Amino acid sequence: MAMAANHQQVNSEQYMPTPSITGDTEICTGETTRLTASGGTGYLWSNGSTSYWIDVNPTTTTTYNVTVTDGNGCQASTSVTVTVNPLPTITISGDTEICAGECTTLTATGGATYEWGNVGSNGYECNGAFFVGGLQGGEPQNLYNMTGTQLREIGPLGTNNVNGIAYYCQANSTPHIYGMRMKGNSITDATRADLVQIDPRTGATVILGEIPQPPNPYGLTGTTGIMGYIGEATRGGKYYFPAVSALINPVTFAIIDYSIYLGEIDLNNHGNGGNVVYRAISILPTCRPYMDACVAAFQQYALNPGSREPSGEFRTGH
Repeated sequence: MAMAANHQQVNSEQYMPTPSITGDTEICTGETTRLTASGGTGYLWSNGSTSYWIDVNPTTTTTYNVTVTDGNGCQASTSVTVTVNPLPTITISGDTEICAGECTTLTATGGATYEWGNVGSNGYECNGAFFVGGLQGGEPQNLYNMTGTQLREIGPLGTNNVNGIAYYCQANSTPHIYGMRMKGNSITDATRADLVQIDPRTGATVILGEIPQPPNPYGLTGTTGIMGYIGEATRGGKYYFPAVSALINPVTFAIIDYSIYLGEIDLNNHGNGGNVVYRAISILPTCRPYMDACVAAFQQYALNPGSREPSGEFRTGH
């Protein structure tokens, strides 16, 4: 009797583990990064560690290897390179010795972005941009701050007709906003202005003094005015603004000729508005149409100051 053979074939196929390494692979000199391996049950790093993670602090760019073992005893390896970037060489320049009440500008170089410390006054640091706004027609104004996309009201100025704002730190790095306040809404007051100082923390405004008028080369037929809606301050504490002297037709009130002056007030040296220095500036032919329009608009406001005063403006803090 013949017997049939019964054969059974077993196919034993094991899949290799798929190891991976995660972690910060680009660091600066002196920093530490954690590398974490996955894909198995056992791990052996090139530095001898058998944990699934290692903390490394290389001084130069280094490659790390890990061998992963799964539950079937199969092994596979992978590696990662940690790049070490050198620290930037930072230098700070500027006047490091000043008198009480003065400011100095410090300039940092050597990096791509900068974040200063200990630059505030009484815990205050200037961030974002400032805006003086209010309804037209001489209504009360408020101080606003724009940080990112957030606009917040800081507080009322306690006055009106303030424009030409500029940010400057003064008196032992105390930050202030400076601007000009038109004297009033009458024809005789619309071309006059006071220098004002605004506290960026509260909006409280102090009138420092009236700004003298620019020179008048046209005699009795000439008139002068301070264009109080444009102002700028340098980091050195010089506040600049434009002023105009115009020759007017006494019958039609048409402007026959005009001269533009740049007013300069030293905020560090009794900056109360009275210490202004004017110098005449020439107008390029390409800019003449724009300046003609500005002077004409200023004249219209001066003749009808109760209509619309020039708008406020943003000023960023330094």
